[in-house]
Amino acid sequence: MLLFLSLRNGPVGPAVSHAEYHDTLRATGLSADEVELRTIGDEHAALGSLDGVDGIFVGGSSLNITNETYNAWQEHVHAVLAEIVEGDIPVFFVCYGLSWLTHYLGGSVTHSHPEASGPTIVNLLPAAEEDPLLRGLPKLFTALTGHTENAEPHSAHPALTLLADGPSCPVQIVRYRDRVWAT
Repeated sequence: MLLFLSLRNGPVGPAVSHAEYHDTLRATGLSADEVELRTIGDEHAALGSLDGVDGIFVGGSSLNITNETYNAWQEHVHAVLAEIVEGDIPVFFVCYGLSWLTHYLGGSVTHSHPEASGPTIVNLLPAAEEDPLLRGLPKLFTALTGHTENAEPHSAHPALTLLADGPSCPVQIVRYRDRVWAT
């Protein structure tokens, strides 16, 4: 069983959570029987048991790492993400997760390379050649991106491996240890 963890709140949060979940099912070819949706929509939402969970997808969020202060919900989200990153289950982050992971490891997150929503070129680096998630992908491919924040290259923990860059943003995909990826 896989888990899709949504970090959405507010009036449109549930609709966005379900849209991202269904997009993930469509993109992976997995069924709702294979992927459970859970949402951390406020500071009281529990992650729940991870027994039987073989991997976790973490969706995007309206949160920003570069905010001057964090509200109770964002602090809770950070604690939940730290729990899953330090666990033994493989994790795949999209969007906010790359900024969060960089920040969590002591790296720099800025607004130096924002990307408008839409297609961008992703360039796999030599470290991606033997990566179990990226092995076999073409060296260059087009992906959909869109963010206001970005991780600064070479600014985080030595265990954070840069796997892909691109002409619009120097950090497109990273790996932490052997089981956490962020795009």
